[in-house]
Amino acid sequence: MRLPIAIDATNLNAVDPLFVDLDDGDFRLGDASPMIDAGYPNTPDLPEKDLYGKPRVIGGIVDIGAYEWQGFVLDECSSTAITVSNLSLNNGSARYRSQVNVTFSGTNRIDSDGVLTASAPVIWFDPGFSVARGGKFSASAQAVTCAASAIITAKQEASNTETIGPRLAEATSVVLDGNSRLPNWIKNLLVSLRINADDINSSLLDADGHWLVFETTQALVNSDANTQADIYRLDLLSHQRTLISATEHGQAGNGLSRYPGADASGELIVFHSEASDLVLGDYNQVSDIFVRDLALDLTSRLSQGEQA
Repeated sequence: MRLPIAIDATNLNAVDPLFVDLDDGDFRLGDASPMIDAGYPNTPDLPEKDLYGKPRVIGGIVDIGAYEWQGFVLDECSSTAITVSNLSLNNGSARYRSQVNVTFSGTNRIDSDGVLTASAPVIWFDPGFSVARGGKFSASAQAVTCAASAIITAKQEASNTETIGPRLAEATSVVLDGNSRLPNWIKNLLVSLRINADDINSSLLDADGHWLVFETTQALVNSDANTQADIYRLDLLSHQRTLISATEHGQAGNGLSRYPGADASGELIVFHSEASDLVLGDYNQVSDIFVRDLALDLTSRLSQGEQA
């Protein structure tokens, strides 16, 4: 027997809650979540703390869900270049947006409770950038527009350190969260290539339709035997698939790899990985940021964090 259940019109039904990381079981609210300040104002008997042990109500209205979004510890949007130096994000969320570029210079660390996002047409990483297990980091190379009235709650002063390291070129790609936003022609192509779209998480699609970079748990080449998430690049013209999160011998790494980013050509791919065998000398026992240069057939580690 089925009983009709009325859904309150004030509820957010069939709306993506935009969790920090749904696939990883992190149900904290992302900074763009529609659940923020969307709870019932007069909810009775609210606890003082949320499930994470943080204040239950921020900003006067409770959020929908078990976790209250705590706001930004740091939030900067600038029409000029931003340089982030000596950042230690122990908890909470930080966001850097620039209409020119964002550079992570010197030592910057995201600890297990930290969430850091960066977006700009160009993003640079110096050695010394590290993400502890449980920390979240995402970068989007894209056009940014900052409102004239944007409020800067904290600002990192520019460093005189010369910027070195890979560069995410001006974006000509589209960042897709999961597989639901993949165009139908891409989904049809994946089916013909026996690639399971349901296994795809983070992905990056070239706006000209030349390549797709994505994270998947499906083994698409014989050398992928780690049964964990890996990063692949699919040439949409030749249908060649390339394992990006691979060791120097071409084998999949010994830990999961996630959150890919790419330059305009799709030849320079940045990703986050818990693997310790993608490069020699990776003994820090924390997840790292890597860059794969397809032209040079070379993987380099960007973060140089010490053991957590």
